[in-house]
Amino acid sequence: MDRASLFSIRGLLVATAAFHLAACGADQETPDVLQDVPPDIATDTPAADGAQQDGADDAGAGFNQVATPWKPGPAAPESDLFDDMGLVGFNRWVQEVQWQFEGDEPVVNHDALAYFAVGNGRTFSFLGTDYPLTVLHEVYGPDYDRPDLETFSDIRFMATVNREPQKVQTSRIGRFSRSSIVGITNVGQDLKVSAVFAAPMAGDTKFDTSLVAVFRIENTGSTPIPAVGLAMKAKSGFEQSAEGAVVIQRDLRRIWTICPDAEWNPDSRTFEITAGTLEPGARRDVTFWMFLTDGEPAVDPTPYFRQVAAEADTREVLSATDSWWKEWFNDGLQIEIGDPMVTDLLESFLYTVKSQIGHNGAMTPLSHYGEYWTRDLSGAARLFAIGSRPDELKAMLDYHHVAACANQGFFNASKVNWPLGVPCAVTDWSSLPVMTEKTAAEAPSYVVHMYHRLFDATGDDSLMREREQMLRYGLQKQAMNAEFLLPFSDDETFRPAMAMNLGIGGPETMFATLAWSLHSTLLYVAAADGLARALGYQDGDDIIQLRDNVAATIESRYWQQAEGFFAPILYMSDLSPHMVPYEDVNLTASWMNMEDFLGWDRVRSDVDVLAGLAWLDEAGIIQTNAGAFGELLGYDLSQGLATGMTPGFSLYALSRHRQDLAQKNFNAFRNIPTASGNVTEDFATKGFRPLMPAYDDTGEFGEIWARFRPWEGGQDAEAIIFYLTGLWPDAAGRRVTLHPHIPNNLPGATYRGLLAAGCGIDMKLAEMSDATREYELKFTGGKCAGLDVTLKTATWMCGETDTCEPFVSASGCDIDATAAGTGIARFTADDGMTCTFLAELIQP
Repeated sequence: MDRASLFSIRGLLVATAAFHLAACGADQETPDVLQDVPPDIATDTPAADGAQQDGADDAGAGFNQVATPWKPGPAAPESDLFDDMGLVGFNRWVQEVQWQFEGDEPVVNHDALAYFAVGNGRTFSFLGTDYPLTVLHEVYGPDYDRPDLETFSDIRFMATVNREPQKVQTSRIGRFSRSSIVGITNVGQDLKVSAVFAAPMAGDTKFDTSLVAVFRIENTGSTPIPAVGLAMKAKSGFEQSAEGAVVIQRDLRRIWTICPDAEWNPDSRTFEITAGTLEPGARRDVTFWMFLTDGEPAVDPTPYFRQVAAEADTREVLSATDSWWKEWFNDGLQIEIGDPMVTDLLESFLYTVKSQIGHNGAMTPLSHYGEYWTRDLSGAARLFAIGSRPDELKAMLDYHHVAACANQGFFNASKVNWPLGVPCAVTDWSSLPVMTEKTAAEAPSYVVHMYHRLFDATGDDSLMREREQMLRYGLQKQAMNAEFLLPFSDDETFRPAMAMNLGIGGPETMFATLAWSLHSTLLYVAAADGLARALGYQDGDDIIQLRDNVAATIESRYWQQAEGFFAPILYMSDLSPHMVPYEDVNLTASWMNMEDFLGWDRVRSDVDVLAGLAWLDEAGIIQTNAGAFGELLGYDLSQGLATGMTPGFSLYALSRHRQDLAQKNFNAFRNIPTASGNVTEDFATKGFRPLMPAYDDTGEFGEIWARFRPWEGGQDAEAIIFYLTGLWPDAAGRRVTLHPHIPNNLPGATYRGLLAAGCGIDMKLAEMSDATREYELKFTGGKCAGLDVTLKTATWMCGETDTCEPFVSASGCDIDATAAGTGIARFTADDGMTCTFLAELIQP
């Protein structure tokens, strides 16, 4: 297509534009949809620790600078076993461990080891958590229920020489790309053990409640190795053995392990294979099938499991599992940004969430907890919404409805195995009492908000209308006082960190009887406003009155006009505010997109004050430490204690209000997750070290603190996608905002399948030169007609002190001339429309 004809309207738009911004950082005072995307105040600068990858094409990158993608991780595990099983290519978030020993005992720093998981909605286990990484940890099955919060103890697989464990020098572990299958290599001297672990998704019920582990033992040296073997050893729980089988028990649950060539050794209490002498270059493959059951069996199932294992085509099962996951990953939003560490991190977060959702839609944080937690759903819900996976989100909400009906009200935590298809036990939600204790506030607002996120993505309000009375209950029956102040639940994940970082006692500080909560208040107002707007409530409706009364407390009690921030708590004793903001609380206003309600200037000021007090430039993160804590349980907290969602809160808010800090915060995600691409429940900000003072190899109490988090991981992944795309749908207002970034001088990005009010949007953007950027938007799906679109362009144009006049011209749609003069394309979409834009810097 001829470029001149594409953008011939530029001159006309220049002539008719009402104004041009003289500086990119100029504020807009009028509450208008243009404020959906705040102006830039600085250029995006590449991360200091960025490393150009081999083969990167520098030509045409922003300002013609070298692109600086995130530095790559260690090399992935390599083995012929993976090729033979049809498994190709690892997700780039992998871990390599060079083991150190004290005598014959390995030195294991558990907080330095990442958690890799295999799960299929019924069976689940972690890997990589202990020496030598071929250890099944916290095994679940035959479903995701965790009776009495206990799991099976650790099950360790190790090569042996003369029946003594092989001393492993180097281990590598990773998850295959767009798959659930984990691959591991352990190398010690001339003996290499490769392993594949999977929770089968083979489309065959015989394998639904199983785990499979395939091993290859190789002599990589030049001399024979005598008496080589492979041993499986459980920390505890051995119950019985039979020929080629062993049973491990925890309460009424059992793992029936089948390996025809193995035998039980009562002296070492191991299930072991003796491979004999391995000549140079020789190898031996071994497969363990593990079938999980619950309850006392009427007959011994060993013969049946032995037959299933014997008839199983392991390669075919692994191939089917790999294919199932690849098909699943191919649904939803597809991102191409030219930085594989970024896209693979998003894939890892998505797998973190999906692998911990049961076959019935019940999501549960299986590291340490193992129940169904109301507030934990929010991270996954928001990720599924921005990631264009509404069916996944609906399935989670459907199970929550089942659990709420069974519990006859909202709950903090519940079972993951409530039966589906049972009539709701609640016939009148309005008759239920006011909620108390850990559901007194906060969690009920999350429920309403998650339904609203589904509506914003799909434009379909039918589920909200179907369950309207339940959603109203979630707002009408929170435990606000006569002055419409809301309490803490004392189960907020940030509570210990906030207490310590603000100097309000220690991690044991409880707030429910000490202070009123800004966090609960912000969540409430956002949820009530979302419900009212989605269902078209009119003035005088009870929900609108409650919303406005609770919102009034933000104005009269929490907002500190002179200081320009919201107080995070009000002390109950005298209603005095605590005069230091805290990130996980204050940034909730931006995270819930409340600027239109609270005022852009106020929210922006709140973010500015917090950044001024707590921004750690070298780390690239907001982190308060007014309490000046130095040490806890051996962890250096001199730079504060953060929750796993703090980075997500920060990036989301900075993407909206502080472009000068957003990219550095985005680049911090290269260092914040563990090697498997997961975030922990809490970490010491200094060095981003996970807080993990206890590792539980018995399966009795779980890790403190949890390591593989769907709540935090979902929230952080959503924040990264929001930073990259700026996607903000508002289905009630029939509008969507896009504010994309191309970080670190990468040459372009493509997003296929963005979803806003049911309208599918494909967005492609590319650097054309150091002063121009091209955008393309395609609108698909049949629900795009009449959608008001705001595309903020030219985010790279203005430096911290430079003045500039960005301009955008268009082909394929008519854009607002006034907005075009500010670098914003504003127009009305139509079904099947394709619009192309050129954003450029107009020279004075």
